[in-house]
Amino acid sequence: MSNLATNISTLPDITWESLCQLIEQLPGERRKQLRVMLDEPAPTAPPAPMCAPVIPPAEFAAKWEQERAWLEQHQPEYAGRWVALDGDRLILTGGNAREVYAALKAAGTSGSLVTRVEHPDDLIAIE
Repeated sequence: MSNLATNISTLPDITWESLCQLIEQLPGERRKQLRVMLDEPAPTAPPAPMCAPVIPPAEFAAKWEQERAWLEQHQPEYAGRWVALDGDRLILTGGNAREVYAALKAAGTSGSLVTRVEHPDDLIAIE
């Protein structure tokens, strides 16, 4: 009850004594309800929703640079394939995006770069 008293004492217009007087004026049934309410454990906050981790910009840039380098290095061997990367690590590869996303979902993996590796001859330079 001391926590309640501390919180109430910070309110400008309500004193502990005036609150006690208000409680004494409640009908018997309302006082029982108040007693039950005060005896219940305090509600806990709901768990935070599951979401993708937030990557700080510097780490994101470093990870993207690793993925770009991996794609450049392995382009000939994976040309035409879909890949899932985490930095410089190949997680899995597949023939189409649906296959790769389904495998990632089944593995419970998120936050990966999923892309189709283009054949070097198919790329057009934009000048």
